[in-house]
Amino acid sequence: MAKDILDAGFHPLGVAHSHRQSPVNALTLGYVRDLTRRAWGTIGVGGDVTGYTVPANLSESYGSPLSFHIFARYRGRAGAPGAHVH
Repeated sequence: MAKDILDAGFHPLGVAHSHRQSPVNALTLGYVRDLTRRAWGTIGVGGDVTGYTVPANLSESYGSPLSFHIFARYRGRAGAPGAHVH
């Protein structure tokens, strides 16, 4: 993934130009645990964490970014109301 470097200053509305870009790398690790399985579906909880590496020209603005998510998941069974079937 590349991140725009917004060092060109402001420009008038309607004027478009390209920005220099620098590569940004990310690695995400996560886990989901199913809590219950029923005839209507499965409910689980999980989380993930993402670490990013940024080049030297972006480190002053971004540092060493880290993000995380905690979530609940519902997976319907085929044939259950609201289930997605292929």
